This record gives sequence, structure tokens and C-alpha cells, in this order.
Amino acid sequence: MIRYLLIKRCRIVGSSERNSDILIANSKIIAIGHGLARPTVETEEIDAKGNFVIPGLVDINFKHSFMMSTDELRRNVHEDVKAGFTTWIGHETPSQMAETLRRIDHQDPRTLNYSLHFSVDEFKHGDLSKIRDMATINGITSLHYTLKSLKAATNDRLDLFLTTAAKYNMLCVFDIIQQPSADEQIRIIHSVCSKIHACESASENTRVRALFTNVRYEEEFKVISQGRNNDSYGHELSVLINFTDEVSGVPGLTPISAESLTEILRQHTWTTADIWNSNDSRFQQIQRMLNFCRKQELTSDEVVEYFTTRRCKFVGLYPNKGTIKVGSDADICITDNLRITTVIQNGLVTFNSEIFHENIYGKHAFRRFI
Repeated sequence: MIRYLLIKRCRIVGSSERNSDILIANSKIIAIGHGLARPTVETEEIDAKGNFVIPGLVDINFKHSFMMSTDELRRNVHEDVKAGFTTWIGHETPSQMAETLRRIDHQDPRTLNYSLHFSVDEFKHGDLSKIRDMATINGITSLHYTLKSLKAATNDRLDLFLTTAAKYNMLCVFDIIQQPSADEQIRIIHSVCSKIHACESASENTRVRALFTNVRYEEEFKVISQGRNNDSYGHELSVLINFTDEVSGVPGLTPISAESLTEILRQHTWTTADIWNSNDSRFQQIQRMLNFCRKQELTSDEVVEYFTTRRCKFVGLYPNKGTIKVGSDADICITDNLRITTVIQNGLVTFNSEIFHENIYGKHAFRRFI
């Protein structure tokens, strides 16, 4: 049985058309136009009243779900959905991931819906068979590596990480941790870029896809940018900048300013950003991001491109997610003066005017990114 949902009189970000209609069948957008009719008498209809609709937001750095109780996980998801997030990518080790799935599937299958994806966190030689199974059977398509020290970044484990990711066409997510000195901070990033180049140079058929997260300083970005200009990287290296106004930092490094971040986002299509402070709730994070966009006079199209569409491209979710087009996933937020009023996930209304709908909780199942 096909489940339909019709959104009337909306303005799609990125389109000059007003009062557009969006028709959803099950989990996909099947039509966009004017004057679309309900295909069945049972079709649910939402009047957007001329307001903007945007693609659902994506959290590509969702951590520690294995440490949360079922109630904590549910509360976190509620807060995220209310802020407009519809997809999460969690970083966990193979053993942690197994425990999370056991709890979700067997103890409380309502915990999260299909939008939770997993990235495999740091692993050892003994985990290789698990990685193979996760890549070929479960559809997990990224590996996560925390850059804790220069020593950790230059040992055999990083070589194993890169070669495994290249073998299964998985994205390498490098999480940059602040070091005690500026020199060490820059050396560790330069070391990783050199390792990527060496891995690709070893075989002409080897391609490494990499995403650097938690980039905060001008000098860090410069090193990564220089590495990306190497022809062997092409468009496969991307950056998630963590912009914050918190004063702590690495002495000798220059924090990326608001003006510099705006210029970076406008000039480099391989960049995206998180704008938040460490103690922010998800709602406060979104408000901080919107305030940044207002001060920097970003257009609504730029906001969606920089903070949603690009990150979906980097992790391999686009065009299923990160855009509102025929054939894309029906993950949509309806806004009213930049306030999220309605959230649609997988073609189902999960949040509407302060009310959460329990159909957010469905049987957990893996979905491939691409």
C-alpha cells in the first residue's frame, strides 16, 4: 500500500517559484509542481502557507550513542528533530556498534528510525573481517579516525586505516583534536596529508576519500588546502570547520574568523561548517548558526548549500538527501520566519507545532549512503 503526503503552497529554497506543491509517496518525493491533487482521498495534506521548505539537516558527527540509555537516546533525538535534523551518522567501534544495534533491535526497536547511519570508529587488525562485513553487508560506508597525537598519526594503524578505506571505497573521517603546541598541531595534519598521498601513489587504482572535521584554525585549513591542490586528491578531500567564539585554543594558531569562514565557504565548494559552542544544546546550536548567517548576510540558498547540501555530498548521501528534488528522500523541514514548524522524515510527519509523532520510531534498518 502506497502512503501519500501532499505539501501545498510552499516555497522551496533554491527555487524562484512560489506556492509550489510537493507530493510524497512512501519515503520519496515523486512530484513537484503547481496545483497538484491528492492521489487518494486518504492522502494527508499539509498547507505550508507560502513558507520556505528546506532539506532536513544532517549530523555527520553524532557520537556516543552506545553510552546513552534508551531514554537518553530518545530525548537527544527529540531535541535534534525539533531543531530540524533528520539524519545522523554515529561514530562507534565495531564492538560498541554491535551493542547499540542489539539494544535498538531487541530491547527497544522504536529508539531510532531508518535515518541513523554508522561510521566505524578506530579499529585494529583483528577487526578487518568485521569491517569487510560492515562494508559489504550492512552498507556502512565511512571510517572514523581521531587524530590524537603525532605518533598515532604516523604508525602502521593509519596505513591500515587508509588502505582498508580505499579497498572498500569508504570515506575516511579524520577528527582533529587540539594539541599542546601549534607545531605539533600542524605536523599531525601534514603527516596525514602525506600519508594519503603515499597511499594513492602506491597504486594508480587507489583513491582515498577524506573528510577533516573539527578544523578551527587558519593554519590548519592552509595545510589541508595545499594537500587538496595535489592532483592526486582531486575533489575527494573535504573539510568541516568548527567555528566557535570560545576563547580557549592552541597558542600560536589563528582562529578562523566569521569573515574568513564566510569567504572560505563562498570560494571553496569542498568546505562546510558547524557553528556552536561546547555547551550549546542542539536548539542553541541552530540559533547560533542562523545568527551567524544573518550577520554575514548569507542568502537562504547559501545557508542550505553550505550547511546541508555539501555535507551530504561529502559523506555520500547526496542526492538522496540534502536537496528537495523528484527522486530524493522525503526528509523535509517547513519553516516560519526561520523557525522549524514541521519536520518530515522518511515521508512521515515526525514533529509538528511542538508535538512529536511516535511514527518517528520504526524498526531500525541499515540504509546505504549511495
